[in-house]
Amino acid sequence: MNVKKCFHLVKAVLVIVMIGFTGCERDINLLEPAEYPTNPDIFIDGFSGGLDYQAFLNTKLDAITIDTDDKYAGESSLRITV
Repeated sequence: MNVKKCFHLVKAVLVIVMIGFTGCERDINLLEPAEYPTNPDIFIDGFSGGLDYQAFLNTKLDAITIDTDDKYAGESSLRITV
C-alpha cells in the first residue's frame, strides 16, 4: 500500500468519525428531569418477580441465586457467588 492510498484511507476514516460525532447530537432542553422513586425500600426480605441474572460471555451461569436455606429474617436471601 503506497503512501497516497494510506493517506486517503486515514482521511476517509476521520471524515466518517467526524460525521458520526456531529450526527449524534441530542437537544438537552427537551429532556425531563428524572422522578424520585416512590418505593422507599432499599433492603427488602422478598424478591419481586422477574429478578433474573443475565450471564454473558464467560461468566458463571448460576452466580446469582435465590436461597431459601440461609436467610436473616425473611423467607429467602440473594446468594451471589464470586
